[in-house]
Amino acid sequence: MSWSKLFAVTAMVMFVFGIATFDCAVAGEKQKWHGTGVTTKFEQIEVGDEEGHVLAFMEAKQVFVNETTGEKMVSISISTMDLNPKAGLVVVRGYGVGTDPNGDKLIRAHEGKAVGKGHMKGTFSWIKGTGKYQVHTFNDKNMQYVVIDPKELHSRMSKIHPTTKSLQTYLWVTSSNKCWETRGLKKIDQNLIANNAYTNNVRDFSCFLNNWSPIESKLSNT
Repeated sequence: MSWSKLFAVTAMVMFVFGIATFDCAVAGEKQKWHGTGVTTKFEQIEVGDEEGHVLAFMEAKQVFVNETTGEKMVSISISTMDLNPKAGLVVVRGYGVGTDPNGDKLIRAHEGKAVGKGHMKGTFSWIKGTGKYQVHTFNDKNMQYVVIDPKELHSRMSKIHPTTKSLQTYLWVTSSNKCWETRGLKKIDQNLIANNAYTNNVRDFSCFLNNWSPIESKLSNT
């Protein structure tokens, strides 16, 4: 491939990645982000089957914005690109690390395709993370406890689930030590909890999280 063609392909890559839109699946929850980026490194080899068909390795920097919360995330990524101008295909796969303003990190895999001039669309797949992007399994030894008076529990459950005959509750604990009753919440509210943006006084059980003082008080009086 001539230097003029190489320059044309590189310019196209820079332009294509000017705006990116992704449906981001974080730990099973779908989020939508949009952002801008710049390619900082680009190397390519010709496939040889058709003129202009190349496989490329690239590094990039991006800034993404969560369309639900408005939260920004800066990101670095490494990707491979299958670029076939004759077939009209641009396919990108790779990995990246995003950091939000609080310093929490999201490590992801991504895959996308060109959907128009200057636009990419694809998916982020959560791999692991820190802070609010960290997900604990049921096998995790880091156990949390909710210590609450039965009358207070009954009062709250009656308000949250007034028509439920049997008591079933899902309690989530976030990395910022907030505890929420989440049964029946919509995905948008679950995402707000993950981003520390949810408010609901009845569902907020944070003051009862690891609240050992009532038990200690009773023990000291025996």
